[in-house]
Amino acid sequence: MAGFEKFVGHFTSPTSNDSSYSITGVGFTPKVVIFFPTGRTSTGAGSTSDVTFGIGAMTTTDQWCVVGGDQDAYGAMRVNTTSLTTRCIHVLDGDGVLPVESAYFVSMDGDGFTLNYNRTVASAYIVHYIALGGSHLSVAVGDMGHVGSSGTHESPSLGFAPVGYLLAASDGIALEASSASRDFLFVLGGGTSSTEEFAISLFNENDEARSDTGRGQGATRVFQQQEVGNSIYVEVEHSAFGADTFTVNTTVGATGPDAFYIAFGGSIDCFMGNFTLNTSGATQAVTVETDFQPDAILFMGTDQTADGAENDLMNSVGISDGTNHRGYAFGKDDNTASSEPTTNVSHTHCILSDMNIATGAADDADIDSFDANGFTIGHNVNPATAWRIGYFAIKDVPTPSLLDIPSRRRMAPLLAM
Repeated sequence: MAGFEKFVGHFTSPTSNDSSYSITGVGFTPKVVIFFPTGRTSTGAGSTSDVTFGIGAMTTTDQWCVVGGDQDAYGAMRVNTTSLTTRCIHVLDGDGVLPVESAYFVSMDGDGFTLNYNRTVASAYIVHYIALGGSHLSVAVGDMGHVGSSGTHESPSLGFAPVGYLLAASDGIALEASSASRDFLFVLGGGTSSTEEFAISLFNENDEARSDTGRGQGATRVFQQQEVGNSIYVEVEHSAFGADTFTVNTTVGATGPDAFYIAFGGSIDCFMGNFTLNTSGATQAVTVETDFQPDAILFMGTDQTADGAENDLMNSVGISDGTNHRGYAFGKDDNTASSEPTTNVSHTHCILSDMNIATGAADDADIDSFDANGFTIGHNVNPATAWRIGYFAIKDVPTPSLLDIPSRRRMAPLLAM
């Protein structure tokens, strides 16, 4: 088994129930798979379909998903959200009565993974994913519980020393089927130290005659919870890594949902950072830190240039293994009289920005290369504004051979005799 394995791809869900739906072509046995369901059947910009925006994850022992749904072309706002620890993929309609599709873990296989799919519609929805594995990787997924109250909050025992983590949340409760329609809240963030943090959040109010939406981001937080419109009412920072846990500190607290985590450790390194997109030029070099050459990256953005909250929605997520790129964005105007969400799905670009909320069209970029100290972006279209993009980068830390150790290098001539 290689030290560290990674693969970014997508699949379309089955059009009927399938208790053994296998995804192949990964090239290794994953230790974790992270999913981004789209609720779309085709790539490109879309403005005439219901929306699902969220994340799910699974290992051989645990799984979860947090998602929200927004019903298209509805007179009043019809949105919903849910979180589950018995599923890794969920696609919602806005009514919130039942999911239109849901999947849970069956097995990790030699060339991919197998899911059990339950469906109420026959649409082949696109699901983006990143699979990670290898002997160097330790990983755990789970429910951290409520982190909204002020003070420190510690993760459950992970079984290894973590070096980085992602956190996600929605305003849903853990149900097999989603509850009656609820406000749509989504949080995604993470940290690798007290100076390496980033988080995005969105809010979409349900059952209003006119939409009341908001988005926010923070480069000094691992988790933040958006409130109605232009405000944030939970802020959480990285606190410490322990022998087999991590701790976060809530500096601005209120009620809120559970935080779900993906924690990474072993012989790898992680870096949570951010950068601003160039408004001109075909390529853009981004420095992570000295000797940090990524193997895989997850991107997130809100079309904001600084920390804080704003009206209107525009949230994007993307993944890249350096060769394969996937991106997904969701947008919606604030204070409009009908529910008209838009989306953009890309299988060639992992960074989507400058989204036209009316049509879903967006500027896009991908990874040209992973470099010795960071990565180089290839811009297909430069945004008009220097938006800030957050990223969570992972790299392998190869085990040094005997001759890589200085004392052993000095002995090399003797060892060769």
